[in-house]
Amino acid sequence: MTKLIGYDVSNHQAGLKLSTLQSDCFIFKATEGTFFVDKTCDNFVQQAKALNKPYGVYHFLDGSDVIAQADFFVQNISGYVGEGVLILDYEMYGRQGAAQAKRFCDRVFDKTGVRCWIYMNESDCNSDNWQTLAKDYAFWIAKYSSNAPRVHDYLNVIGWQFTSTPLDKNEFYMDVNTWNKYAGGGSTVKVRDDYYSEGSYFEALQDLQTYYPDWKNVDKTVFMKKGTRFPVRNIQVTPSGTTHAYVAGLTGTVVTLAKSHVKRV
Repeated sequence: MTKLIGYDVSNHQAGLKLSTLQSDCFIFKATEGTFFVDKTCDNFVQQAKALNKPYGVYHFLDGSDVIAQADFFVQNISGYVGEGVLILDYEMYGRQGAAQAKRFCDRVFDKTGVRCWIYMNESDCNSDNWQTLAKDYAFWIAKYSSNAPRVHDYLNVIGWQFTSTPLDKNEFYMDVNTWNKYAGGGSTVKVRDDYYSEGSYFEALQDLQTYYPDWKNVDKTVFMKKGTRFPVRNIQVTPSGTTHAYVAGLTGTVVTLAKSHVKRV
């Protein structure tokens, strides 16, 4: 299972040379509220592009009007649309509830055609109902622990920020093609005919062993007997055209979508 390891940085790391980091991807602070533009963002973006690394940019939400904030964000990151993932950073500082977060994300989508990721910590995620966002938006969860976040099983969790020392470090459950799809760049790999490319619910056609967090490590906690039906999220395409997906509600646990092993229901 492909997984990207990446850092997110901001003006607090001004002067940092990204080439000194072992990283598959990067995320940078772009804006905050309706008053702050991170002057280090573009330099970091250009470094990431020079390194041929996928990147994303985020808006740090404050307590002011979310539509005005979304417009401010889009105005200042317009040159990155279609290249970088767009992200809402939702923390206690700007915590306004799921409905307001959705208004922000919907506004960004209306302006750019790109669906945001939503970053938040495990506690904030579990203290609200995000079902109205779950269909359209992916979630990136922070939990500084050796144990992966446990959040609502209806969410599409695509990343985990697992430490802030010495820098914020993350794992993202995807390959570069999938990252580019979130950014609006599309995928370049054709899915093989003997694998599913879409679907949200499947049935095991034979006994299935799942894996966590990559194909080298068997997840001994989950074994699906033939006939088991299960929901999935975040279908991924490998460079060879095969597919697999994350089992909904089990952070980091993946299962093959080979038509010989599962059927869509």
